[in-house]
Amino acid sequence: MSIAIDSTSESSGDSVGYGHTAEQAAQIAVDDQQLLIDYLDAAVTALVDHVSALTDADFDEVIDRNWEPPVTRGVRLVSIIDDAAQHVGQAAYAAGALG
Repeated sequence: MSIAIDSTSESSGDSVGYGHTAEQAAQIAVDDQQLLIDYLDAAVTALVDHVSALTDADFDEVIDRNWEPPVTRGVRLVSIIDDAAQHVGQAAYAAGALG
């Protein structure tokens, strides 16, 4: 995978993309789509392994009291999965649009 990032901008690798400008986002280029598919496969496998090890009580545990109502592990997992599904859809749309 080739990732071209201007190292004079925000330190490369130290951010997760929130608040990036269009120019910063455009600096990321992937030459081998299979690497992204492999990454997604590994991430899904890790998620399934993690969730499989949780008990019902684990899902009900409050993990973030900064929200009202407080967020349980189960709710946070649903939120993460929903975000990931949206990003996969965005990537598929972009790949189709770019041909």
